[in-house]
Amino acid sequence: MKLSGFLNVGFPFLNSRKKRLLYLIVTLVLCAFFLFGLEVFNLGRWMHFPQWISFLGVLGFLLAGFIVMVLSQFVMAWVVKKGEFKRWHWMAWLIFELVLITFLITFVYGDENYSYAAEWFSTFKYTFLILVLPYSFSLLLMVVLYPQDKPVNTDLSKTHVDLFHFVDEREQIKLSVKPGHVLYLESADNYITIYYREGDSVKHELIRSSLKRIETEFIGKGLVRCHRSFAVNIENVESIKKEGRGYKIKVKYVDRFIPVSKGFTPTFTALISN
Repeated sequence: MKLSGFLNVGFPFLNSRKKRLLYLIVTLVLCAFFLFGLEVFNLGRWMHFPQWISFLGVLGFLLAGFIVMVLSQFVMAWVVKKGEFKRWHWMAWLIFELVLITFLITFVYGDENYSYAAEWFSTFKYTFLILVLPYSFSLLLMVVLYPQDKPVNTDLSKTHVDLFHFVDEREQIKLSVKPGHVLYLESADNYITIYYREGDSVKHELIRSSLKRIETEFIGKGLVRCHRSFAVNIENVESIKKEGRGYKIKVKYVDRFIPVSKGFTPTFTALISN
């Protein structure tokens, strides 16, 4: 597998608030154990402690890590909402945390008798060595606790999609359907009804999610938003009929027509012309 393919593999172990909170707590507990229980590197004996914060001692290092890790959760939550979390997101997140923790500790604990650059690189080295095991153990724990979250290759250029997996707001798969069997989606409040074909029958499944999220997850896979409340599977569009200033879509296997709102008309105009 090429590097780009490896980095774009999905990384689902931290895609919910519960998982990220568990990961954060375990990492911080292990860091505290290394700093106070094992007294790694004997930091309390030789580190420079400014007078105004000397009462904290090594605890200040843990507080600095805690502050940065908690704040970085907001960044991760934003990334996860934008789309699927991947390996490169996780790696970038770890580097981001290590660099910020190093800056914070160097700023607070840096010795004015040494150059800032030398202090920063020395601090980064110790920060990395202290955190690498807690990070690794926390990740291993997530793999053990959530074995169903197997990373999948999301490099679609070389991957055949066998099923559409529809997940709810808790990141749980609620329905898996062959792409050609999905007919259309209808949104109401915070729920989506998925209409799909099962044999000769049309079935439907209600899940708690949003069309915006579905649109992001299935971009380029045939599910196209046509209305504030509807998305259709292009593969199963039987006809597109102009009606007044708008259009109506006839989907296979169902009698109803799906409206195309003004904001989505150009997309379907292009489909008609092609």
